[in-house]
Amino acid sequence: MKNFSKFLMICALFYCSITTIAFTETLGDINFDNKINLSEAIYALQVSSNIKSIITIPNTIVGDTSKKLSGLISITINTNEVVGGETLFTEELMTGDIVKINNEKFTVETIVDDTHLFIDTPHITGAMNSPIYTDDNLLSVQNGTGLNKLYLNKSGIMHIGDKDKSSNKTLLRVFGNIKIGNNIAPEIFLQEYDEDMFWSITCDGKSFQIRDKKVETPDYVRFSINSYGHVGIGTAYPKGRLDVNGEIYQRGILHSSKSLKAGNKIESIEEHAEDMFLTGKLKAMPNIQKDKNGQNIIEYGAQLRGIIEELEKAHIFIHQLNETIKKQQKTITELSEKMYTIQLQSKN
Repeated sequence: MKNFSKFLMICALFYCSITTIAFTETLGDINFDNKINLSEAIYALQVSSNIKSIITIPNTIVGDTSKKLSGLISITINTNEVVGGETLFTEELMTGDIVKINNEKFTVETIVDDTHLFIDTPHITGAMNSPIYTDDNLLSVQNGTGLNKLYLNKSGIMHIGDKDKSSNKTLLRVFGNIKIGNNIAPEIFLQEYDEDMFWSITCDGKSFQIRDKKVETPDYVRFSINSYGHVGIGTAYPKGRLDVNGEIYQRGILHSSKSLKAGNKIESIEEHAEDMFLTGKLKAMPNIQKDKNGQNIIEYGAQLRGIIEELEKAHIFIHQLNETIKKQQKTITELSEKMYTIQLQSKN
């Protein structure tokens, strides 16, 4: 009869019919101060249509500092230094967390190590070998096995999904815009679970950056675009349209298309020089192209192939000139010997 009375009271709070309410335990105490407090879980609630409820849902979630931490602590009267025994402050707390000691609540100001921390205000009564409590997750959504699939932890950080490395499911879909920002520089972190290295995407108002956050090179900027449209690779401060800090490698064919291939005939030095002075460029270099704004368009692959081909031709010309010089030197030597012979004969 007691459960049936509670059932009638709950039904009176809804403006539509509830087809089935089934429970295996008592619904708990009901307090009518603009909300319903249930001391135990409702195990099954099936509703056949939209519910218009006059239940007031609180717009603030407050932690209850009910989670007991490891070990015990002591604190002297009117001091703010907390000394622990077998405590794990660095693992279980963060600066800014709320802790409860002997029913007094404080904010963690500084964590020195696992057994020493400081709170924001002195403890009035002090404590000796006392437990210390903090907030558990402020909000959680669990599956049927009791695993948290979505929760808001005590530091206000939202977690979605679990730590199953084999999971490759989409955990968040947003149909609309997302705005990320704070008063410093917002960051998005990308990390494979349990890996040392992770990446961050950030914007400080002056530039967009992709950073490598691995331990050996902390906060190293791999890619950046500043407010002038300058792109930097390996630098946060590009000094031109493209600023590369490091070596540049190009894959693909960069060797000459013809100069050194067997059977290919190249122009003579005179022909090469004539074409160079006529066109105002080396013959193998690509023609200059311009975009609609009159800016030069450079295709670096063709540019490099042209440079290589001209270097090959230069070496071929040097070889030809060297052969000519050797022939001339031989001729000069032969003529000098003949001249010397003639001079000796004339003296006799």
